Amino acid sequence: MPSIDLSRYEAKKKVKPSKTNDEGGLAGLLSRDISFGSKELNDKKKEYLYLELSSLLQAGINLKSSFELIMADQQKDKDKELYKSIQDAVLGGTTFSQALQQTGKFSLYEVYSLQIGEETGKLIEVLQDLAKFYQNKIKQRRKIVSALTYPCVVLSSSLGAVFFMLKFVVPMFGDVFKRFGGHLPWITEKIIGISNAMENNFWRFVILLLMFVAFILFTRKTEKFREIFSKLLLRTPLIGNLVQKIYLARFCNSMRLLINAKLPLLR
Repeated sequence: MPSIDLSRYEAKKKVKPSKTNDEGGLAGLLSRDISFGSKELNDKKKEYLYLELSSLLQAGINLKSSFELIMADQQKDKDKELYKSIQDAVLGGTTFSQALQQTGKFSLYEVYSLQIGEETGKLIEVLQDLAKFYQNKIKQRRKIVSALTYPCVVLSSSLGAVFFMLKFVVPMFGDVFKRFGGHLPWITEKIIGISNAMENNFWRFVILLLMFVAFILFTRKTEKFREIFSKLLLRTPLIGNLVQKIYLARFCNSMRLLINAKLPLLR
């Protein structure tokens, strides 16, 4: 199939007005994907990529022209370079799933799902499934964020108030009681002890917290960390059952594609 002429499309793209109907305020902030230096693409971009690819391939457009259309629709050079590297890898003889894996920006679930699609001839169906998967994931995340926003704000305010009381208010009351020689209740003495410990070791707590966060960030990609974290996650009440159901659903979906392609079960 000949390549598509993109001159008309790119000309229209240059005069395309910018979007002005984006959600604003708190609702718009909560609906955005937040990234803290993650190497992977965010879920919105993945949903867009899989949805566009499935639509273009279903329309009979080859993979090279599909990526040309997708690249022409990108505003960031970083995204264009990513899609260009995938396109070059595919044109160089690499399979689509391997090309995605080489970028390091896609999960193993996506890579293996696309590999199943390539081997079974159901690549379009897999792309549609992945697009739907990330669409549902984005909706679920927004619901969770919306549901937890108010409790998190209240909890943060409460912790801030407790910290302020222990750091500034309780020591003043302790000094007053000492001056008058009054006997403090046991619980009050413990609170004052906690306050003194925080005042004397505040920066130690901060340094230990930063070291713990740095340790998590540097080791979270290792197999050992994933193994320990997975065991803890699966043993967590409610969350463990939910995680098991998510992975069971992924397994069943992969088996559905393989069985529909009439591949042997042992393979």
